[in-house]
Amino acid sequence: MKNEDQDQSHPKSQNTSAWATGQTGSMGKVKQRRQRGQRYNPTGVTQNGEGRAEGQARSPAGGLRVVEEKITNALPEERTCGLNILATLALEENGPASVVKTSLVSKVSALLRDPSAEVRLAAAGALRNISAGGSDEVVEAMVQQDVLGPLADLLAVYRESWSPATTDLGQEIPRDADPVSNTFVHATHLLWNLWWVGAICL
Repeated sequence: MKNEDQDQSHPKSQNTSAWATGQTGSMGKVKQRRQRGQRYNPTGVTQNGEGRAEGQARSPAGGLRVVEEKITNALPEERTCGLNILATLALEENGPASVVKTSLVSKVSALLRDPSAEVRLAAAGALRNISAGGSDEVVEAMVQQDVLGPLADLLAVYRESWSPATTDLGQEIPRDADPVSNTFVHATHLLWNLWWVGAICL
């Protein structure tokens, strides 16, 4: 006679394993962990804060004030500089949490629609860093600051007849040298990080 407890032990152990590794999503679905690998790093800084962007204040609050001033500047070079400083701040341990306590995410998200390709790249990279380095609460706060609308508009551009840039000889330009392709990479990583927290982008 079969032992019913033995028949049920295998699926139970699988479920326990999924919960232990943090891979069980809503409705019992299994999802992968949020990616925290290589991030957008335009200034060559390390995550311990070495090699800060030129002109960046040493305190987080001071750095964020510089960011806000620069991203509202009329010059695209200044907006890009401010976004790169923000991306650097987001690499620090408490950087993402400090950012979402301000209104910067909403302002940076709006720059995903900027006419400058370099500004769009820097905005996508900064937002990716915030979402990758922050807690689930940080990512939820990003959603509350309306990152999804501008992100959807940005990704919609790539649904049309778009392909990576090529040289005059038809060779594909390296991704790092093509801001449009590079923006797509950071935007998709950002989308993944937002989905991972709440599957709210589906």
